[in-house]
Amino acid sequence: MSNEKKEIKTESEKKSFKFWHKKERKKPVTFSEKVIEFFRQLLFAGIAAFFIITFIIQNTRIPTGSMENTILVGDFVLVNKFIYGSSSPKYIPFTEIELPFFRLPALWEPEATDIVVFEYPGDRDQLVATELGVNYVKRCIGTPGDTIEIKNKVVFVNGKEFWKPTHIKYYKGRTGSYLKPAPKGVADARIFPKGTHWNEDNYGPLVVPKKGSTIPLNKYNVEQ
Repeated sequence: MSNEKKEIKTESEKKSFKFWHKKERKKPVTFSEKVIEFFRQLLFAGIAAFFIITFIIQNTRIPTGSMENTILVGDFVLVNKFIYGSSSPKYIPFTEIELPFFRLPALWEPEATDIVVFEYPGDRDQLVATELGVNYVKRCIGTPGDTIEIKNKVVFVNGKEFWKPTHIKYYKGRTGSYLKPAPKGVADARIFPKGTHWNEDNYGPLVVPKKGSTIPLNKYNVEQ
């Protein structure tokens, strides 16, 4: 009697845990079934790859030498996209159909000295960037609320000289504009904003806008 109860209990336990058993799939036998199974797996792999590249990690190629010797031109790097908050794709793949934009929550915000990858937004006088889909790799030197200034080619953040990588590679200039810093107060027409008498060697101070910051509009900055 006890053996019967034990066997019945065992059978009931087997039935109760049947939910956790992996369901065995029928292996494709005919040619048409094998073709369908192949495209099913191909579709699944494509969706998984699209999700990973869009929201998790992506490889990109270094286009310029501004980060030498930390990163060299032509290097391929893997970019962690979800740390700063992944964004939705602009278009449906292989089409020009736009998608609604949204951004996932970030794990943390960019900090000074972080190496960041961003899509080239175009110059300020361009409505549409001429280089679409080009990723730039740069080092973050200022965060919202920081004051950035360049004095005689030296970068200062909040009044202190910014950290320099020990293995930085300097451009070997051969002309006077590279060998001698542009004097302070001599305006460069390429420098933003206009009318500030700044140049690439003596720039700022410029405050990085933060949440809650306001910029008064006047006749000097409304056209910038």
